[in-house]
Amino acid sequence: MRIDISRILSGETDTLPFDVSFEACEDEGYGYFAEWGIDFTDKISVKGAFYNNGGYMSLQATASTSYDTLCARCLKAMHKTFEHSFEKSVASELTNEENDDFVLTEGGCVDVSALVCEEFLLSFPLKELCDELCKGLCPKCGKNLNGGECGCQGDTDPRMAKLKALLSEYD
Repeated sequence: MRIDISRILSGETDTLPFDVSFEACEDEGYGYFAEWGIDFTDKISVKGAFYNNGGYMSLQATASTSYDTLCARCLKAMHKTFEHSFEKSVASELTNEENDDFVLTEGGCVDVSALVCEEFLLSFPLKELCDELCKGLCPKCGKNLNGGECGCQGDTDPRMAKLKALLSEYD
């Protein structure tokens, strides 16, 4: 999703608000989220504005979306929303090509979907939990321990058998 900011570049206006939404396409970098078990269920909505403050241009925006994922401990399906606010400086060209703090214009336009993808990749939660006290799954039988104990014997890892025997001497 490209936004034409030529009006602000020409000095015609000092503020250029926008409100756009777009699908999270794999070819724009959103494919990583599917690999992490995140399925966007809604379009990504971005609201914000470009500002020209005496030759210094900036972008302030908030991006939000809804998604489905699984609890990292018990694999319970969850529906979540994510909202992220960010601010970036905007430039037509850079003298130092290594500067990631600036968003570059291309033909008087800014690619907002690529910018939001980058911001999401940096700020999206890597693990989601259904509850902070989620007990997860039994490593032996796979039962969800949030619903109660599974009844599996607490078999000791054979590598720890000697340590368990040593500790039982002190009980």
